[in-house]
Amino acid sequence: MSQKPFFKSRLFKLPNHRKFEFSARYYDEDKEIIENSKKEIKNDLANNYDNDYSSRIKDSFNRRQPKKGFGFSSWENTRLIIIFVLLIGGFFFLYDELDELLEYLTQSKK
Repeated sequence: MSQKPFFKSRLFKLPNHRKFEFSARYYDEDKEIIENSKKEIKNDLANNYDNDYSSRIKDSFNRRQPKKGFGFSSWENTRLIIIFVLLIGGFFFLYDELDELLEYLTQSKK
């Protein structure tokens, strides 16, 4: 029995693509040129508006926040210096008192 009739059945046939040939009934070249120019003008206006709008937002943020050198104010710099001095002082204090601290801890265990 041959399988050729089985493959020729409608189960494996693919439909042919349809072709549509539609020709416009009326074409006004002047009207199309005017419509295209209107679209271009609208796009240009929209792009200019968007650019102007975004630049206004950027300018308003720049006006509100004064620029700082390296991103820190003088108070932030002094606060950091005070914190570092306290930390370094604490480490030196612990280093000097380390022997006494170890003696105290070993005596308390006995």
